[in-house]
This record gives sequence, C-alpha cells and structure tokens, in this order.
Amino acid sequence: MKYEVNADQRTEGLRLLAELENAGAVTETSLLLPPDISYDRYESLVTMFGQLHRTSAWLLGDALNYGEKVYGETYAQASKWTGLAEQTLMNYASVCGRVPRSRRRKRLAFSIHAEVASLPPTEQEEWLKKASKEDWTRGRIREELAPMRAATERAEWLKRE
Repeated sequence: MKYEVNADQRTEGLRLLAELENAGAVTETSLLLPPDISYDRYESLVTMFGQLHRTSAWLLGDALNYGEKVYGETYAQASKWTGLAEQTLMNYASVCGRVPRSRRRKRLAFSIHAEVASLPPTEQEEWLKKASKEDWTRGRIREELAPMRAATERAEWLKRE
C-alpha cells in the first residue's frame, strides 16, 4: 500500500464531512456531493475516507479493549452500537490485544496483522517485517505461514494420540 495522508487533508476531510452531514447530504447508504466542490476539498474527503477504512478495525479494536477494561462493556453492546457482528468485534479486539501498537505497521493491512496475531511476539515482528519489506498481501502471508501452521497442527494432533 502506497499512500500519503497529511494532517491538513485529514482535518479538511473531517470539516467537509461535518458540513455535508449538517446539510443532510450524508446518510447511512449515500453521499451527495455539491456540484461546486473544489478538487482539493474532494481529494481531502476521499483521502480521509480511505484512512478511516484502513484504520477502522484498529480504532474499534483498541476502543473495545478499553471499554472492556474500564467499563466492562460487552461485545453484544458494541454490536448494537456499531451494527457489526459480535464475532467481528471480538476479532478486532483480539488482534489489537495481541499485536501491540509498537509492532503495528501502517503500511500493512489489518488482515495481515490478524494472520500473525496468534504467534509469539518475536515471530510476529519477523513476519510483519518480511511482509512490509516485500509488500505482501493477506493471501501471500497465509501461503508463507501455511507450512509452519501445518507442522504445529500435526504436532498438536500427535500429542493427543
């Protein structure tokens, strides 16, 4: 992922979104942009939407972990508030809890971090470093991790026998 977002674009995007929402141009299923919007404002808005999309799982996961710790809030409550499935919210919170902020890579999708979340910290670091350096997709990191996961599953199966 190659993108640059500066604070001014983010701020302008939020300002424009608030204006549009106040004008009734924003609904849960649509956005109606005025015909006279400048290109710079349009770019800021789209940039901000892109950043929200890329960061929403992290934001929700961290917020849910906070809410659980401080308020004892449950995923059922958050599901009502967000309209997202409880399992989705549990996944977000789990990944955020297992991959600390210091290890997260902004160049990598949340889904890539989710693939390594169950690994020990040193292995997470190693795999995230490789994925970032080589611009891996979720599919690619799954392929790379598959032999290790298969060996682990086989070893666990043999222990039960």
